[in-house]
Amino acid sequence: MSRLGLPHTLQSPRGSTLVEVMLALSIGAVAVAFVGYLTLFCARSEAILFPQMSRQQSASLAMQAMSDLLANAKSSTIAIPTSNRINFQTFGQPSGHTSSIYFQDAKVIYLPNSSSPSQQSILAEGLESLSFSTIDQMIEIQVVFKYRKHRGYDSNENERLNGTFVTRVFPRNH
Repeated sequence: MSRLGLPHTLQSPRGSTLVEVMLALSIGAVAVAFVGYLTLFCARSEAILFPQMSRQQSASLAMQAMSDLLANAKSSTIAIPTSNRINFQTFGQPSGHTSSIYFQDAKVIYLPNSSSPSQQSILAEGLESLSFSTIDQMIEIQVVFKYRKHRGYDSNENERLNGTFVTRVFPRNH
């Protein structure tokens, strides 16, 4: 027995008190709420950023492919019948074969030989528009894609923005 006549186990309890348990539960609840908030924030951001990144990458790859094709075009053969179509001949083609790049149904389509439409390939999908023009003996290419505002949820046109890539290409035999 101890000095007050109580057993030693009653004098210095080794378990947790109710205040300590409540404090530990409160800290745990705050930590769980914070992790939940971060998870929701990341999920919402992912829903916005990955489609935007995909559209930007698609537009960028199409722009690069068109630039490469048009850089090898014979400048005397380049024709722009409509703003979203360009016809040209390249040095690697047999004479008389005309290639085309055009925009249709949100796709950029490359036709290596206009007389054989079965050989077409899709350079990009999901774009808003494509336009060609000539400026100072160069070909200007403009690609437009849509993406969502950071706070928008894509429910209406006001929550979407246009992204635009523009480049100019100098045909090889100028």
